[in-house]
Amino acid sequence: MSTRTRITRIILGAVALFVLMTGFSVTRFVLAHPGYGLQQNVATWARNKGMGAVVDKLEVWLHDTAPAAAPAASLALVDPTDSTVVDSTVPATTTTESTTTTSTTVPGPTTTLDPSIVTTTTSTTIPPPTDITPVLEPALKGEGEWKVLFTLGKKKRPVVWGMSIRPFTKYGSVVATAAVFDQTRLRAAMFNGSDVPGGGPWNNAEKIPDKALRSLVAAFNGGFRFEHDPGGYVTEGVTV
Repeated sequence: MSTRTRITRIILGAVALFVLMTGFSVTRFVLAHPGYGLQQNVATWARNKGMGAVVDKLEVWLHDTAPAAAPAASLALVDPTDSTVVDSTVPATTTTESTTTTSTTVPGPTTTLDPSIVTTTTSTTIPPPTDITPVLEPALKGEGEWKVLFTLGKKKRPVVWGMSIRPFTKYGSVVATAAVFDQTRLRAAMFNGSDVPGGGPWNNAEKIPDKALRSLVAAFNGGFRFEHDPGGYVTEGVTV
């Protein structure tokens, strides 16, 4: 066997080993996070391996196309036939206090109180939001109109309103949806992720406890990574 052939085989073997190890690592990460899409899982895996700059460039390249100008034919918010009625108690929570540079890397919120504690809401209510005039004509049915999404208690007092609208005349395909919450009767709570920031143990970890689901009105998943905005935030009395 010539020296050239030996070197070629070594290089091919090293490449094959690298591909196998990478594939095994990606597959294990994807299987451990079944609730997310393949693209999101691969991107998160790459960021965890220090390839965030490469992922950022690829995301800019993939999502650099402007939205379509053709107006959307439907809204994101379906017109409900009946608003949802929820229990009259909610978990007692507090909002978190951010540092000078806020950076959450976790989907979701945190609180300094045990979510198993509940509190009775007051009778204070807020007036319904004012409808927004659509910017595109003809407007779709219900566009810009606030609809009651949730009511509270036996008297069915509105506590959550929702509205969808096409906000841009230039990019009619974009549909924005907003919600307004009666903060005199509802409380917000943050739940820390298990991967980032990790740490803990937290009172409010990555999962809403079953005993709090009874009074849950809505949940939102979001956040960003520390490398995108170096700083921190305060959760449950700890600066992360």
